[in-house]
Amino acid sequence: MKITERIASIFSKDDLKFKHIPDTNSLNFVLPRNLFEKCSAGMEGGELSQAALHQFIALQMLAEQGLATQIANGFCLENENAVRLDEETRQLLELPMPWPGLFDITFEHHTQQASFRLNLLFKTLQQAPFIDIKKIT
Repeated sequence: MKITERIASIFSKDDLKFKHIPDTNSLNFVLPRNLFEKCSAGMEGGELSQAALHQFIALQMLAEQGLATQIANGFCLENENAVRLDEETRQLLELPMPWPGLFDITFEHHTQQASFRLNLLFKTLQQAPFIDIKKIT
């Protein structure tokens, strides 16, 4: 059994899990305070699901590595660290897969000039334009 299949088998639709809430600079993973305290104490059973316990362990490991910060009822993961998570951790925390594309950016003139122009093109792996923004002034 692959690790991703094992992770998927831990979760069921009815499980109570960490909820991820994005803000400007980070992702916050939160649980109700009483359940977070149970996770912190390592208690299983009752209201606490296997999924929440596995997520807690992954987030605690990220905190120990200095990639996440513990908050009152969860963890805060800075955006710069969230985008670098491996596939298994991303799946465990129920985050979407990275966008499989790239940005093509060109500019003309200097930013202080009225004629400054920025061309921004989002590309998918098939190289077809996703969004083409001709001018940004």
